[in-house]
Amino acid sequence: MDFMPLLQAATQVASRSAAVANMRILPRDISVAIKDTRTAAELTQKAAGLIASAGEMLDGPSARAVSRSAGVLQLAVRDISRSSSQALREAGAWLDLSHGALKKSMGGVLDMRSAGVNGAIRARDVLFDEGLRRDETPIAKGFLLEIAAEKGRIFRFALGQAAFDRLSRSSQYGIQSQERLTRTPAEQAVSKGGETIKINGVIYLAQQGTGHLDTLREIASALKPVTLTTGYGQSFGRWYITHIEEDQEFLFTDGAPRKQTFNMEFKRYGEDYQNV
Repeated sequence: MDFMPLLQAATQVASRSAAVANMRILPRDISVAIKDTRTAAELTQKAAGLIASAGEMLDGPSARAVSRSAGVLQLAVRDISRSSSQALREAGAWLDLSHGALKKSMGGVLDMRSAGVNGAIRARDVLFDEGLRRDETPIAKGFLLEIAAEKGRIFRFALGQAAFDRLSRSSQYGIQSQERLTRTPAEQAVSKGGETIKINGVIYLAQQGTGHLDTLREIASALKPVTLTTGYGQSFGRWYITHIEEDQEFLFTDGAPRKQTFNMEFKRYGEDYQNV
């Protein structure tokens, strides 16, 4: 559909602007971020017009894709509105108007999010009840988590492909203890600490294909931060892939595995500070 490339481009430039807006100390020249925000607003407005002029209800996969884009844009608007730069906030207000036009043109498409979740639950039940069979297992149209590298390479965890069944997220906070004479220690907050995301999953090669973990290792080997986005539109921000572990089981006579159990670890990249 013609509006999807526009929305994808809008979310990319809006995310870049949001990353700048989240900096505690803004760069001296934020004209690029302002331009990106205005570009995102224009692209979103055009996409909204195309959706409205189509005059047709979007089907499930398209509705979920548009819903995810709307979710990313909403997060970007929120971050930009909190920027200390008035010019960037004004550009963000324009993006907010375009985002509102997008939601209006979508009509009831945002309600498809719950349908997508229910569909994923039904697919999971089929996997447990009937087992993993190549021709009979329904494959979800959405995805669980998207990993986007800086140069545009994208990897998606999805049912029927490489999937995970557990995600854990931990946040640390730098609280240091200061000893005091004849009194109990005083606690002092010194930093926000770091964040870690861990995922665990299983890949059945006959059902889901090979090469998934090799692709992830190639992305990690670039030593560049990646952007994590959930299938329901929440952006986790930028992270480094710090660990990939794989266990191969039920080997064929030539050593090829039938089953790969894996776990991955991501650590928060953090904000970029300039002129500090």
